Amino acid sequence: MPARNCSFCGQELEPGTGVMFVKRDGTVYFFCSSKCERNFKLGRKGRKLKWARGEKVERTFVMIKPDGVRAGLTEEIRSRILKAGLRIVSSKKMKLDRTLAEQLYSPHKGKPFFEELVKFICSGQVEVMMVEGKKAISKMRELIGPTDPSQAPRGTIRGDFGKSITENVIHAADSPESAERELKLFFK
Repeated sequence: MPARNCSFCGQELEPGTGVMFVKRDGTVYFFCSSKCERNFKLGRKGRKLKWARGEKVERTFVMIKPDGVRAGLTEEIRSRILKAGLRIVSSKKMKLDRTLAEQLYSPHKGKPFFEELVKFICSGQVEVMMVEGKKAISKMRELIGPTDPSQAPRGTIRGDFGKSITENVIHAADSPESAERELKLFFK
């Protein structure tokens, strides 16, 4: 597959990412984000906008766990994500089956907490999200705080709402590789 660049900001697109727009005359344009697509359609120039200077827009996977959904924290968490300058591209509520939960947490297979974690994730509804923005992966990790809520600072999601290492309200991918793998499980 040939390399493609965003028609607005010029950033190189990785295979399988981006937004495609086809004009009525059949001309095809590709964009790294819906923000670039919108500004292109408005006739703006990429070089004039400070956010469109070749900084890579990342996508990451975020999941509000059953304890967060049960506690009614979905809107509060979504609000914090938006305030951090990130964008929720897609989201859906669902109940994970055991197979999907095991696939999500496969890097932890064989660890002592794996079984408890899978059982907990299958215990109720979750909300899964595709989140994008500059440095989205590291921004989300900073926003949610450390895995152990007792170690998480106030102001982070886990520091404010988490109860234990398992019931810590939220999951977010910790690397570009994890984000890609996890997004493919939930958003096709």
